[in-house]
Amino acid sequence: MPKHYNRLQLLAYIEKVKTLPEAYREVIRSWPDVQKSPYSRSFYSDRGKSWQHTPDGCERISDHWNFRGKRRRGPQQTHCRTDRPITNGSRWTHAVYSQSTQTWTVKSSYSKVTGEEIIDSDQAECRPEV
Repeated sequence: MPKHYNRLQLLAYIEKVKTLPEAYREVIRSWPDVQKSPYSRSFYSDRGKSWQHTPDGCERISDHWNFRGKRRRGPQQTHCRTDRPITNGSRWTHAVYSQSTQTWTVKSSYSKVTGEEIIDSDQAECRPEV
């Protein structure tokens, strides 16, 4: 389950994430409630987010998307499925969840190397993680 940070803890934490673009720090600072995954550098805008439920309109900023879970039993499913391919590890992406489609709609992406925003035409070159 994502962890809820108080405002001071969160602000201190995001300052330590050197590759996180300032634009995304501002977005995270603007959320009234913020949660962070206990396992990764993923940030969520909604306190109602849990492993079993993602509220409609919840925002997520992360550097990994479209990944397979590590379930020991049962079928593996793709987590954090986006509406377009995203290359994991090389960029930060901001997306909004839709319960009706059960996908995250990408709003923007920034390179972790250059800090530059990645425009939509560059997204077409990306390959989803399998």
